[in-house]
Amino acid sequence: MERTISEMTLSELRRLIGEVVEEKLTELGVDSDAGLELRPDLRRRLERDLQRVAGGERGERLEDVVDRLGLA
Repeated sequence: MERTISEMTLSELRRLIGEVVEEKLTELGVDSDAGLELRPDLRRRLERDLQRVAGGERGERLEDVVDRLGLA
């Protein structure tokens, strides 16, 4: 059963508006994170994780995951 806007709580209406705005920005190809900078601690962590993946310490090959989950 559908509800009218007048039947929504304020938090439900805010959530709906946020979803609609996000959907439209995505359709327009707008990157809401554009121009933002990573915090130095997060940048270091991501760089460390990339090195661990490249060194084989972390992560799985996509092909192995696909096979394991039977997605192919």
